[in-house]
Amino acid sequence: SVIEYIKKGFRTSYVEKNTKVKYLLWRDISGTVDPRRLICSISDTNQTVLYGDTINKIELKNPSLLPYFEALFNSQLFDWVFRKTSSNNHASCSEMILLPVVLPDDLSELNQLVMTRKSTTGSENAALDERINDIIYNTYGLSLEERKLIQNYYV
Repeated sequence: SVIEYIKKGFRTSYVEKNTKVKYLLWRDISGTVDPRRLICSISDTNQTVLYGDTINKIELKNPSLLPYFEALFNSQLFDWVFRKTSSNNHASCSEMILLPVVLPDDLSELNQLVMTRKSTTGSENAALDERINDIIYNTYGLSLEERKLIQNYYV
């Protein structure tokens, strides 16, 4: 099996670190017309995993910011900005670190929303996504007109 292959020495040091460190993960390749270009998640340290070439990862110096970055990278705002600045179907680390990051004054509501979203589905997710996007729009100081411009892109 793949797990046996990984455990028997293939990139053992990477696999061991992946079980100890939480990373921000996102897919490297996406279609330029996909509904969402950026799809991001936090790694699960409870699994034996070797991330391949189609998954990018970043280890944050402050792991408590992982839920915020997950929300930010999954937001309409970042997806829209990325679509406007990327000319190919890759979402490389070098492109992602160029996106402007603004931290909100209070992360508690956003962190709670991100954690809640992991255990919900369907219409509940849509409502959570809307609230998460609102927090990010507020953090970046977007006007109602600017928000509508971005939101209309996804309709």
